[in-house]
Amino acid sequence: MLLSAGRSTLLTAADPEDPTEAQSLLSAAAERLHVPRSTAEGFAAATALEQGRDQVVSTSLARPEIEDALRERLHLFLVLDCLPVAERPTVEALAGQAITAVTAEMVVFEWLERADSDDFRSMLQLIR
Repeated sequence: MLLSAGRSTLLTAADPEDPTEAQSLLSAAAERLHVPRSTAEGFAAATALEQGRDQVVSTSLARPEIEDALRERLHLFLVLDCLPVAERPTVEALAGQAITAVTAEMVVFEWLERADSDDFRSMLQLIR
């Protein structure tokens, strides 16, 4: 497993007025699984590390926050389906930047870890 709910922080842009399905899914999963959520403006990599959270799941390309996370050697996962199609970097473009490209569903399934739980059954309804 790459991602762990216990080691992750969800980094989002300020709450969008019209969130995408992927953004809504991640927000619901983070709430249900107690994954801390931070806006790009309020994110501090050092604080995440102090809380034992070395993974950042980002729904935006917030440059200063991404650079801060990489400088602190956090594992950065960029949720491509949360970005507008025209702004999505290619996997090749991310290869040399220590950023792993993921989708919202990939993140949720990794965070859930097991299929035999109430959390899984609840989140599966949102994915379908």
